[in-house]
Amino acid sequence: MIWIRVFQRAIRIILIASFTGILVVALLPGLTTESRINSIGVALQIAGIAFALPELAQRLSNRPATDLLIFAETFFPFWKILSKNTRRKLTLGQLSVILSVLGIVLIFVGLGMQYFAVFFAKP
Repeated sequence: MIWIRVFQRAIRIILIASFTGILVVALLPGLTTESRINSIGVALQIAGIAFALPELAQRLSNRPATDLLIFAETFFPFWKILSKNTRRKLTLGQLSVILSVLGIVLIFVGLGMQYFAVFFAKP
């Protein structure tokens, strides 16, 4: 049980660090366009992995859904924001699907940004 709390904190720290990294990279004046796009792409990939990790761990563990409830505490603030903006409250299963899709989309957007950063590089 204590390891789950450690992983919850690690996921939160990773998400905060990646989004803070995006802000820092976006505001630094001395970076070239290629390195700025590449850095933001890497940060988005890391955030995507952190969003998709709890669902993947639950799928691979073949344990009851109580593990998913424990990991839902990690994203409780995100869950409250999503539930406040929609007319109906989200269930835990809907939250896990939204987070998984969001994580996969962020990973592919990050990969796309890194791919386009290669085209901006000058030979």
